[in-house]
Parts: sequence; structure tokens; C-alpha cells
Amino acid sequence: MYRGSVVIKDFLAYQGVDPWSVDWQAAQRIYLREMQKGLVQRSGSLAMLPSYLHVPDRLPTDVPVLVIDAGGTNLRLARAVFGREGQAVCQDMLHMPMPGSRDVLDADAFFDELARQCAPLLPGVRQIGFCFSFIMRILPNLDAVVEGMSKQVCIRGIEGRLMGECLRQALRRQGSAEDYTVALLNDSIAVLLGGAAAFRGKPVDGMIGFILGTGTNTAYFEGAHSFGGALGRQAVGVSMETSRYNQFPRGRIDAAFDATLSDPGAFPFEKMISGRYLGGLAFMLLQAAADEGLFSAQCTAALYGLPGLESRHLDDFWRRTGPLYTLCEQETDRQTIAALCNALMERAACLVALNLSCVLRRTGAGRDPARPAGILAEGSAFYHSAVLRGKIEARLREFTAGQKTAFQFLHTDHAALTGAAAAALLAASSKR
Repeated sequence: MYRGSVVIKDFLAYQGVDPWSVDWQAAQRIYLREMQKGLVQRSGSLAMLPSYLHVPDRLPTDVPVLVIDAGGTNLRLARAVFGREGQAVCQDMLHMPMPGSRDVLDADAFFDELARQCAPLLPGVRQIGFCFSFIMRILPNLDAVVEGMSKQVCIRGIEGRLMGECLRQALRRQGSAEDYTVALLNDSIAVLLGGAAAFRGKPVDGMIGFILGTGTNTAYFEGAHSFGGALGRQAVGVSMETSRYNQFPRGRIDAAFDATLSDPGAFPFEKMISGRYLGGLAFMLLQAAADEGLFSAQCTAALYGLPGLESRHLDDFWRRTGPLYTLCEQETDRQTIAALCNALMERAACLVALNLSCVLRRTGAGRDPARPAGILAEGSAFYHSAVLRGKIEARLREFTAGQKTAFQFLHTDHAALTGAAAAALLAASSKR
């Protein structure tokens, strides 16, 4: 039976998912130090990887580019061209499940499948922008070495491979004779560039690229001085690799859930906030609550009978529909489920606000209310959740109140594809 808010709070504290007991100011200090370690010492859990890409100023117009967006769930391809107004238009778009997201694939098969999908879009194209939403080390020539897969996507043997060169080889195996320029970037850098291109000339102070979908990551423009002048004088996009952040304490339920996954110990931050994991984490939390007698006998039996939960089922619950809502006959059980799931969502919102508030503090953007900092947000967990976006905005306002920072969340169609197109054109212009 439902025992009231005190019992629930004690249970959340025991499981380590009570966001109201965290000293978030102290958490911000730790996060900022970890950012600095990644930039200066090349150590710590935030990799702070330079992209070698800068704020796009003038981009060539009417030049067709093939753009690829390979994410944790979906693979998208299109032809993109920047018009004279500075906006990118994506045409002939293809959309399909990401190879390796539903079954295990080896690296050569992945590149051959990717080349096969690219083939109809290649006529008249010489530049390719390739957004690969996993951890890569970008090289000065804008090729990249994969350092690790995440989001439960399984492509065997891809670690250590040169992504651009592998794609070129696969295209040659398909019969293409063109020597394509391929620019690699991850999703957060692509969204960052896409936002910078789309909102160039608008009253926006700085830009942050933020992903909260199947996985999560953040990117922003960092001053060249942070890299000792090795990257020139222009600020460059930095991929923080926030999924790896490990300085926030995990709770018992986090550890128990992590142990059921294919990559235990990896990507701890992502597993507390992203769409791939929130449903499974909530499922384990609710079953642990049932073990402690927080539900009626009927609700407990129904919870044990569920095969699992996905993040969309949490959204359904807030909308008063779906399996999690309908399994309860007693309103007290629904109240308990709401309290437990709300704590998970509040913690996720606080962690997102922790990340974004520290980026805003480091960059100093948004100090003029007339020119707020821009946060170009992408991802299903941000836009499709019934409650998460509102909680993130509220917590970010709270976390930035002391530094008097103005910000606004921005959106533009096909931001990642636009950013990939900008990267391809920047790479081509740097070779001339």
C-alpha cells in the first residue's frame, strides 16, 4: 500500500535518486573543473574533443553536398545545398533504421550498406558531410578514428577505423571513381554548426549544440587559446562527450540497471538522462519499490508481469494512458508511480541543467538580456517527452539565476544535416 511521501523520500534516498538532496552548486564546481581538465590536461571523464571546425561565416552557395546522419536509432541521408539566403535546403531525404541498432553488424558490412544507401544521392556531388553520433577522435584533415560505440548500437571492429577513408573505400567497391572529400563530425558538433549557420546575424550571443535523444552530448565553441594556439586563432567547436561524465554519484538502482546492459560501467551520465535508458531505469526502480511493499498487491503483481518499460511509456503515463497507467486500479498506486517517476525525471532535468549551466558559465554568453545565449536542442527525449523539457528549462533558470544569464532554446529543421553540410563545405574550402 501507499505509505506517503516520507516513505517514498526515504526509498529514493536509499536508492540514490533523490535530486532534492543534492548540493547542485558543489556539483557545478566539480563539473567546471572536469571541463578544464579535459581541455588543458587531456584527462578526466569529459573528453572535450576539438572538431577542427569553426563558426561558419560565408559558405559556398548552390553547391550540392551529400549529408549523412548516423545516430543511435536512425540513419538519415540527403542532398543539401545552401541558398543565397544562407539557409540549407535538404532534398531527396532517405530515412531508415541505423545499421547495428537491431542486430550485430561487422564494420565492413556497415560501410558497404552505407555506401549502397548513398549511391542514389551521389550524382553531381563531390563533398560528403558525415555525422556519426558516437565517440570519435577527429583528425586535422577531418577524418576521424572511432573510439567507442554506445546507445546499444553494435558494429564489430569499427573502433580504430578511419571513418572517412572506410566510406571512400566502400564507395569504390560500389563502382564510384570520384575522390570525395569526407568531413566527419559527431551529432553535437553538427547541431552546433547547424545552429550557428541558421541563426547567423540573429540577436543570439553564442551557440550551444545539445542532444537529448537516444543518447546525449553537448558542443560549444571554445577559444583557440585553450589549445595552446595549436588550432589557429579561431574558436573551434568542442565535443564534450558528456555521456562519459562520471563525477556525479550513481545510486544503487543505477548500478543495478547498468549491470543488465551490454556495456556496464560505460557512459554513466547518459544512462541517467537519455531516452534509451530512462524507461528501463524506471522499470527497475518501480520493481524495487514493489519489493519494499510500496504498492498494493494487485499493482505489485501487475508490475512483475510487465516485460519491461520504454521511455515512451513514461510519457504515456503522464498523459493518462499506456500500460503503466492502466495497470493500477487504485489511485494511491498511481500516486506512488508518479512520485517515483517524477524523481527520475527531476534528476535527469537537474543533470541536463548542470551540464548546460556550466557551459554557459564557461563561455560567458547571454549576459545581455537582449542577446540571450542560444541552445540549439535536438532529440526525441527533449522534444517528445510530456514533462522533461519543462523541467529542464525550469532547472536551468534556477541554476543560472546567480550568474544572470539569459538563454533561449532554439530549433531549426534538420539541424544535424545542415551542420554536416557546413562541415563538408568548410573542409573543401580548407583544401583550396
